[in-house]
Amino acid sequence: LEPGWVCPIPNEPCINCGITRASSNSSDTCETAAESLSQWLAERGGAVTSTTAACLPITWAAPLLLSESGVSPACRSRLYRFNASFGPGGSATSDAYFESKDTTAPALSAAPADTIAQCNAIPSPATLTATDSCDTAPAVALATSRVVVPGSCADNYTLVR
Repeated sequence: LEPGWVCPIPNEPCINCGITRASSNSSDTCETAAESLSQWLAERGGAVTSTTAACLPITWAAPLLLSESGVSPACRSRLYRFNASFGPGGSATSDAYFESKDTTAPALSAAPADTIAQCNAIPSPATLTATDSCDTAPAVALATSRVVVPGSCADNYTLVR
């Protein structure tokens, strides 16, 4: 027999005790994904089984994490399997993804205030750090541009970092 089919009475037609509505993929932002994931798992991703009396009782196993990928534990794509077992025998499964999406930009530490310096005494760039709810080690890159400011001094320019 195929998964979900049971034959509770000999010589009678078999009954499909399968999943009648498959679990569906879901997603949320990294900041609120833990709560949403917990609820989604408790609801078996929305999967529904046959309610035919001959299929009862229906027992759902704990969701099985099949795979996960992503940059941090908070923001990942996870594939789960939901498995239902039926009273007279048989079982059925449904797989679905839950994805935690990063929708918030990292926050930078405070940059130093603008300063005026002589050409031969330009200070070294400040070291900035970033925090991010989805990336445990966000990278901060230094970008520098030089803008010449017209005026009385030939070497008058603005250094933007």
